[in-house]
Amino acid sequence: MLVVLAILTLLAVVALPALKGTLSSVNLKSSANVVLAQIDLARQTANSRNLAVDFRIYQDPAQKDAQGNPVYRLIALVIPASVSGAAADECVDQPMALQSDIIIDADPAYSSLLNPSVSTTLPPITGIERASAPYQVQNKSYVKFTFLPNGSLNLDGNVLWCLTLLNRNQARPTNGGPAANFITLVLDVPTGRARSYQP
Repeated sequence: MLVVLAILTLLAVVALPALKGTLSSVNLKSSANVVLAQIDLARQTANSRNLAVDFRIYQDPAQKDAQGNPVYRLIALVIPASVSGAAADECVDQPMALQSDIIIDADPAYSSLLNPSVSTTLPPITGIERASAPYQVQNKSYVKFTFLPNGSLNLDGNVLWCLTLLNRNQARPTNGGPAANFITLVLDVPTGRARSYQP
């Protein structure tokens, strides 16, 4: 009986790191699918309602990266009151959070959509959400881009706009390269569609 327990313990110790890696990959893929679905929903809503729809990406002060900065992991689709003529901004759906260990890489080399200085003509816009917004995003800093009624984006068409999702706890190589496991979403400005790439 002790030999069997020892063998089971050894197998558990050997299998645990592989299981953690698999779970992290599943969370990464699931989060990428959530972002892609939200991009599709924003584009379809803008088209069907003939109104501009903001895609807002928020920092989550409750979670920090290795440098102690709040991470980007919350998403909301918003129809601004200035566009709809309503008394307040309208959320298309409830704000969504990525899986707990998945974040959007804030490095402008891998997530140009979080870097408004990439373009001087039609860049993403930064802001702070209103106190009247849903509680998940109230008073949080965000970066936004907008889907226009024809489904296109209000971004500079000469820039490669992308978001890269990765595991928050995954160490980057010392040479500053990409993380070992990530998914990059690339947006097409004229169509508003996104494609995902995973190494």
